[in-house]
Amino acid sequence: MRKKSRRLKHSNPGSSRGTSPRVSQALQSLAALGVIKQAGLAAKAGLNRGTLNQLWLGKTKSTPKLIGRLCAVLDRESAMRVLEAYLEEVAGQVRGEQLQVDPAQVAIPQLGSQPAALSVTYSPKVGAA
Repeated sequence: MRKKSRRLKHSNPGSSRGTSPRVSQALQSLAALGVIKQAGLAAKAGLNRGTLNQLWLGKTKSTPKLIGRLCAVLDRESAMRVLEAYLEEVAGQVRGEQLQVDPAQVAIPQLGSQPAALSVTYSPKVGAA
């Protein structure tokens, strides 16, 4: 029995999936610095190269799981850049929903314009000692 092939679904301008321009910009800036390459990053993170390429080019929206996989294999500074870009996008979407306006019209500070302090905590797994 053959497995069904998983085809990459391309986002289009009318798609509700959106794009992740800040994450794309962060990934491209890391590549320009020689920190990462697409093929190596996809392999280390266990991602399909096509999926990573779509994110890299800003043609698809990032997800928490995807960002987590990328950050897990990047060095600390690179991971912080990608995570900061992702969180800025999420914050912009939340502000847009709260204000009932188009998120593209909400002013969001440029990457790196403000130092970010981030504290992440995880609840313990049920049954963990």
